[in-house]
Amino acid sequence: MAESEYRTVGNDCRTEQTINRSRFIASASHVCSENDALAFINKIRREFPDATHNCYAYVLGHGQIARHSDDGEPSGTAGLPILEAIQGRALTQTAVVVTRYFGGTLLGTGGLVRAYSRTAGKCLDMAGVSLYRRHAIYSFVVDYSVYSRLSRLDGIMVTKMDFAEKVAVEIGLDCEHERAIFDKIADVCAGTAEYERIGESYLKIDFSYGGMNDDNNH
Repeated sequence: MAESEYRTVGNDCRTEQTINRSRFIASASHVCSENDALAFINKIRREFPDATHNCYAYVLGHGQIARHSDDGEPSGTAGLPILEAIQGRALTQTAVVVTRYFGGTLLGTGGLVRAYSRTAGKCLDMAGVSLYRRHAIYSFVVDYSVYSRLSRLDGIMVTKMDFAEKVAVEIGLDCEHERAIFDKIADVCAGTAEYERIGESYLKIDFSYGGMNDDNNH
């Protein structure tokens, strides 16, 4: 059974710090698949082609996929600390790359672990957290008067709309409360709507307002 929700970074983020003359640049992103994660990593590599190292980690699903790379640093000193920074914040669908430009001073094994962990953690903390919750997605075709009432119902998220002779709209219903919310919709529509359940998707919950931030639905 699919999990009802997950936590990921609130925004793509980048931070930078200098530690013992080495420059460390952390980049974090919300990713929806392993292909997305690898594309993000390759994007950072292209952006910093002359870096000494581009170390990374990413977590997908609910911990089912967790990958990391030291990219030439001593084993266990870079990728694993980045991975632990992600997991320690209970995040998933998240990729982090920490780029290093060597400054001429050796940090030692412990120093490298601390540097990569601290840099990744700082970036993740600045990125914040977003919650994605599993929703049932329905398409409706309704009259304008019905749409006006429908769009004001608690517990629904309007994800798409098209205004023509009638309103074609897609809405998300929290899967845990789908039946109860749908009963409210049925009362509003009173048998006048055409509708279809078209699937399920994770929709981003806006912590501040309790609604959907419509830039992502994965």
